[in-house]
Amino acid sequence: MISSARSNKFYPVSGLSVSGKIKIFIVKILFSLVHLFVNRKWSNPRHNFEENPIHFKFKDILYLGYKYYWRPHETGMERFKSNRFKNVQLIKSNTSICMHAGGDLMPYEMLLNGKAEEIWGLAGDDFFNADIVMANLECPMDYNQDKGFVPEVMLNDMLFNGSEELMNVFTASNKYKFDVLTLANNHMLDAGFEGLANTMSQLDKMGIRHTGARRDEKEDNFLIIKENNISIGLVNFTYSLNRVEIEKGKEKLVNYLEINDPEVDLSTLIQLADAAKNAGAEVLIAYLHMGNAYQCYPSEHIQKQVHKLVRLCCFDVVFISHPHNLQPGEIIPFSCKYSGKQKNSIVYYSLGDFVAYDIFNWSHLTGYAKLTIQKNKDEILISPSFEFLYLQRDLNGKLKFIPWKTALEKSIYQDEKFNFLLEWYNKHAQYFFSDATI
Repeated sequence: MISSARSNKFYPVSGLSVSGKIKIFIVKILFSLVHLFVNRKWSNPRHNFEENPIHFKFKDILYLGYKYYWRPHETGMERFKSNRFKNVQLIKSNTSICMHAGGDLMPYEMLLNGKAEEIWGLAGDDFFNADIVMANLECPMDYNQDKGFVPEVMLNDMLFNGSEELMNVFTASNKYKFDVLTLANNHMLDAGFEGLANTMSQLDKMGIRHTGARRDEKEDNFLIIKENNISIGLVNFTYSLNRVEIEKGKEKLVNYLEINDPEVDLSTLIQLADAAKNAGAEVLIAYLHMGNAYQCYPSEHIQKQVHKLVRLCCFDVVFISHPHNLQPGEIIPFSCKYSGKQKNSIVYYSLGDFVAYDIFNWSHLTGYAKLTIQKNKDEILISPSFEFLYLQRDLNGKLKFIPWKTALEKSIYQDEKFNFLLEWYNKHAQYFFSDATI
């Protein structure tokens, strides 16, 4: 194992431009003063914090900024220490699916102007070489409206809207193709319902299936994916729409439910899972936009909420995005109401940022979930794993995904940022999935 030493220069955020570094320096001074008053109080995740801007008070904004600019949480490891997975060989079968799932595709300005044209150079063939390739599209793609990108330093609310150049970054100018993109996230209505509809039309033109939103109530608000004689039901929900309030009469066009709230009524989500199962889903997968950002492990109330969702909805797999940095996985046992059998659910608590470039440094260790799904007579076997990627920014400001195994082996990729992330990896990666069969 390569050793590493923390470089405070890269903790927790680091500016890219001169103006960005100046802004961050000023913000850090302000939060150093905040730290004097809240050090003990905010050393652990806040109890039942929803992280939903529509409910934010000034204290909530301050807390989120504190995690981002001063001290992200690393507590929660104790809840995952018994979370070990055996390496088990899958039974040979001609009926199988390989699925790769990435986290959030984000409209960062750092991805534009040729800075990310080679981002997929070393990792694209591997990531897109699956039967089903999916991720969360966290911005409208309405080319007729004004563009809205994430600035280097985030100091206020933002409204996103992508561009054709950005979509070319996501797909390497159509060299690669996503099979499915989820749309239910906190930025889905940043360009209004018109922007959301135009996004769906754009994805239709590209042959990319999508779920989490619909044009009218006659359309299904879940997705059935049939591949190699296996039927997968995909349910997609978001916990927040930021500060956007849904127009009256359009509430059912977006899959929105405040699932970060431990007291929320989950009947809508349960009904949708039932509908997908009744439509023939043999494997039920949820892609949920929820959780708390800028912390190594899910907050305890989020973990309990996911356990509750698994029990009530009987999800075989749960992918979660929104926290912006990776969080580990867990296998949750449950009694399946559909089959009457005892089963296990595979949960990825955060797939993190995927194609993005946040100044929050943990975000630069990213990756994607890998599932092998096999059907042997009436039995479904699922083998989960995770592929880590290092999103490197070179001396010329160009971005490229470096497979983590490659970065570990070749010193040319082991720059100062890599060594910072290596410490994180050595401490926390053991709580991610190794190959296991459920």
